[in-house]
Amino acid sequence: MILLSAALFLLSAADGAEQLRPIPAGNVAQVVVHQRTIIRIPVRLRQPSATTAVDWEERRGPDCIPTAQIVGATFLGQNSVDLILKNNRRIRARLENKCPALDYYYGFYLTRSSDGKICADRDLIRSRVGGQCEIEAFRTLTAAPKR
Repeated sequence: MILLSAALFLLSAADGAEQLRPIPAGNVAQVVVHQRTIIRIPVRLRQPSATTAVDWEERRGPDCIPTAQIVGATFLGQNSVDLILKNNRRIRARLENKCPALDYYYGFYLTRSSDGKICADRDLIRSRVGGQCEIEAFRTLTAAPKR
C-alpha cells in the first residue's frame, strides 16, 4: 500500500514538472521565521524553618546546566539566584554586580538555546518585570550544618 502511494506521488510530480515556469524577477519575496522557546521558572517562597537550619557552602560549579533539569528557584542572597534541579541539587547563579536579585522575586524567564543548556558568561536571565542580567558564574551548593 505504501509503495503504491509513493509511486502515485512520483508520477504526479513528474507530470507537474512540465508545467513549472520560472517566476518573474519582480515577484520574489523572502520570509524569515525566527523560533524562540522561553522557559518560565517558578519561584518558591522562602520557608523560614528550612533556611535557618542550613548554611549553604559554595563550591566551583559547572559552566552550563541543562535547562530541562531546572524545576524552581529561591533567593537567599544579593546578586544571585539559587536554582533547584530535579535531583534536589542546588546551583547558585551569580549575576552581574549591577543586577540585584530583588527584581526576580516575581519569577523569571530563560531563553532556551539550541544546545538546551544555560551557560555562564553566555546566557541571560530575564525578570518578569522587564530587567535582564547576565549570569557570571555557577556555584554548586552543598548543605552544611548551621554553625
